[in-house]
Amino acid sequence: MSVIKRIDIKEEKKRLSRKNKVLERYFSDQKFHFFLLFSVSIPVNILYALIKTIYGVVINSHWIIENGIYYILLTLMRLIVIEGAKKGGKKEFVATRISSFILSLSSALYLFMVLEMYYNASAPSYPGFVVYAAALYSFIKVGTAIKGYSSTRKIKTPAIKVANAIKISHAFVSLIFLESGMLNIFGNGGKDERILLLVSGIVVAVFLLFSGVEVCRNLKDVTSSISMETKKK
Repeated sequence: MSVIKRIDIKEEKKRLSRKNKVLERYFSDQKFHFFLLFSVSIPVNILYALIKTIYGVVINSHWIIENGIYYILLTLMRLIVIEGAKKGGKKEFVATRISSFILSLSSALYLFMVLEMYYNASAPSYPGFVVYAAALYSFIKVGTAIKGYSSTRKIKTPAIKVANAIKISHAFVSLIFLESGMLNIFGNGGKDERILLLVSGIVVAVFLLFSGVEVCRNLKDVTSSISMETKKK
């Protein structure tokens, strides 16, 4: 006789949905599910942005201030996208364009951060446990970004498109910060390590730039797809 009771996930979802309207919508409405998870990190990003920016000003570190500004832009993008998705229609398209522009703009800021890490070794050193925690966070970010994209790829709305671009871009950025921390702990500070960090950082900066451009370019395709679906209905 099995000690562990087998749980039917589908039945458990139905049971929870019957008890709570929010959970019912969470399990049944894919768009609501996506944006609820998309908004969860906003309070953390705001706190992180404030701490980074203030701390950078106090110790006069340009790199930390730039890091804080990056998180301010990230939070701003998320808020604009969520607000646009709530309102829908033309305002959703406007929000998507603004967020796409900020995403492309953030590539320049991120490039400055990467160049500072290369030329001035500006990135601070962290204790080992912080780097290991960052590794866990980075891999979770990458996993959730991929899952979010795969689960919503058939939903042809502008807000979903740019939200996925933001999630994937930020996941790559977190991997570069992780790489920097790992090199500080396990590396020897050689020029080859800094070149590796520079090259991978430039690749991510280019990805940020073209992600924003690509979302704007695809807005026409999304518009035509929505129009076709509306006509069919």
